[in-house]
Amino acid sequence: MKNQSNFFIDSTIPHVELRYSNSSKNYKEHIHDTFSIGALKKGKRKFKYLNQEVLIEPHMLAVVNSNEVHSCNMIDLPIQSEYYVMYLDNTWCLDIQKSLFKDITELRDFPICLLEDKTLYDEFIFMCEVFFSDEFYLKKEEVLIEFMSNLYTSYFEYKISTIKTNKLDEIIAYMKKNIRENITLEELALKFNINKYHLTRVFKKQQGLNAHAYFLNLKINKAKELLRQDYSIVDTALELGFVDQSHFHRHFSNIVAATPKEYQNSI
Repeated sequence: MKNQSNFFIDSTIPHVELRYSNSSKNYKEHIHDTFSIGALKKGKRKFKYLNQEVLIEPHMLAVVNSNEVHSCNMIDLPIQSEYYVMYLDNTWCLDIQKSLFKDITELRDFPICLLEDKTLYDEFIFMCEVFFSDEFYLKKEEVLIEFMSNLYTSYFEYKISTIKTNKLDEIIAYMKKNIRENITLEELALKFNINKYHLTRVFKKQQGLNAHAYFLNLKINKAKELLRQDYSIVDTALELGFVDQSHFHRHFSNIVAATPKEYQNSI
């Protein structure tokens, strides 16, 4: 099979670069100026990191701090392996750390290079699949923040910060006013002068849903209203900022437990 590589690079989420590869290519030892996390979906590779060499397989996460020498190569035969690697800006990682822990003022290196943690592995694979999907920006940002928060709180030993805000009513009103848009966490954070990492955590704590799920429910409730007003399914999807009809159909069915057509036919 031909070697394949795809990249997620988006100026709306500039602190993330994500690579998917199904390849037998090898790498020379190298460094990145970013924090990076990698995981195999299929196959095996030799992971060399700080003069240690270990076998990496699916269910493991390889974690590399910036400017640390590493490589990840095929074992013997040129059999393809399927994997994801995510590269995260150091300043963004520091912001996450500071939002989580009271005592952190400068970026702390991750203490472990290879994790055998099925829960975090599954979260990482899911997150990567979301980034390569047509999901809204809010969803992509939230799964990233949730994963990184879980990663840090699971393996760092610092006192966790408490969070609270009284701005959720204003934020929800803004969501309703901009229901046709593909709003981002950065947009909400700037508009309401709130740390976006805190916003992610406190929204779910106070509303029972994360910001993306809440915004999506607002969109679907509005979609039901438009369908009752005899809007076509195509026009409804476009009116509410869905990428296409299938994007709308999937989310509508997940929330309503019926297709848009089934809902409209019942009116």
